[in-house]
Amino acid sequence: MPNVYGWVKYNMPAGLWLFAYMFIIDSIWGKDKNNVYRCFLYILPFLAIISEVMQYVGILPGTFDYMDLLSYILSIILFTIIKKEKA
Repeated sequence: MPNVYGWVKYNMPAGLWLFAYMFIIDSIWGKDKNNVYRCFLYILPFLAIISEVMQYVGILPGTFDYMDLLSYILSIILFTIIKKEKA
């Protein structure tokens, strides 16, 4: 069984800052959803996931962590689900 306390302490904050970023960008743009909005909304999630992949490959220094990658993906999925529920 995975260590839930370790995930909450080390990996959950990574997902939460990404989740918060996406909601902040969404609230700044309000009803005006255009290509610039989509660019700002998805650039940071893209960079977060790519940085983990680059750490795995060895291009970017750092420690690759599957749980960080999972946290990023879950935050994107949760944001998408919440936005579809609101619409």
